[in-house]
Amino acid sequence: MYYVPCLGLKGLMLASMIAALMSSLTSNFNSAATIFTIDIWKRLRTKASEGEMLVVGRLFIVLLMGVSVLWIPILESSQGGQLFNYIQTVTGYFAPPILAVFLLAILWPRTNEQIIRLTWWSRHSDQVREEFPAERQRRLEAETAAQSQQVPDTDSAPLPRWRSILYLVCGYERPLQSTLTLTEEELLQQKKLLTSIEEHPPWSYFVNFNAVLLMGFGIFLWAFFA
Repeated sequence: MYYVPCLGLKGLMLASMIAALMSSLTSNFNSAATIFTIDIWKRLRTKASEGEMLVVGRLFIVLLMGVSVLWIPILESSQGGQLFNYIQTVTGYFAPPILAVFLLAILWPRTNEQIIRLTWWSRHSDQVREEFPAERQRRLEAETAAQSQQVPDTDSAPLPRWRSILYLVCGYERPLQSTLTLTEEELLQQKKLLTSIEEHPPWSYFVNFNAVLLMGFGIFLWAFFA
């Protein structure tokens, strides 16, 4: 009976570590799929629809999972088979430059030209952010391509059986044809609402309190089992 609380805490610590690992893996898979679909697949197929990009992204995640399984022997042969040591070794190469870029972008107002709501000091700015020339050019090209292409997902024609099964597996539903049109002012208001980080004080205090509580609990568990 003396070891029951200790075993319970060890199980809780192991569950929290596995949950953190699953969260990291899913975020990495989603980021890799986004990079592949936007930066590579979209350039190869400029008229690819959103449904096609969604399916390609999820299939790319399946490919990454297969590569991850094949990478297990390499993990076992490196760092004495200690996964945590391997993760820390790999993170040591990527974390410092990423941290430097983030700190410069958040704390130094002159890091980039458009700093409206992109740094710590300008997070509550009400100014309208102007697009970069390259960003505006990409947006116009994307709008032109979207207007010129004919998306087969919005029509009422039946899909082939293999495509319906693929959409069902990937959790994709064909979008409905929308007849709503928004003015430029409404689009600008929508964009401003999506990029706003304003918080009501009660919810801000609640979130900060929970963050400090969870961080303290994690530090306690880390120090207890260190």
